[in-house]
Amino acid sequence: MTQALSHDDSVEGLPSRARIAELILGSCPSLDTYAGWQHYRTHCDLLVPASVISPKQWSMLPESRQYDYDLYRELTNANLPLQDTPMHDKVGRLIRRRLSGNTRKKNDPTRAGVMISGWGNYGKTASVISAGAVR
Repeated sequence: MTQALSHDDSVEGLPSRARIAELILGSCPSLDTYAGWQHYRTHCDLLVPASVISPKQWSMLPESRQYDYDLYRELTNANLPLQDTPMHDKVGRLIRRRLSGNTRKKNDPTRAGVMISGWGNYGKTASVISAGAVR
């Protein structure tokens, strides 16, 4: 049973099936290379979470788009953006200040650093990467 999509049947912001496949299957260059870092900096905030729809709205979608919606929702939920917490903001400001100051040092080979410690899976690396990627 195929039905034409009316304007109300589409989910706003839901990418095409080809774009969802590209997001899942596409490879990204490693962050420890210049090309990988530049790719991350230009793409880090582009994954927009799926819009929230009601079960009734979901049931009105064609079956293929229901699957696309569920898949995209899983993708965006597995790649949630960092939460802006007071500690994340403070660490970000400190790192950006150190990076800015260290780029201005001319003759001193010693550069000020930052040590971040804590339990695993608390976002230390992600916080540092996002602070350095600010455009």
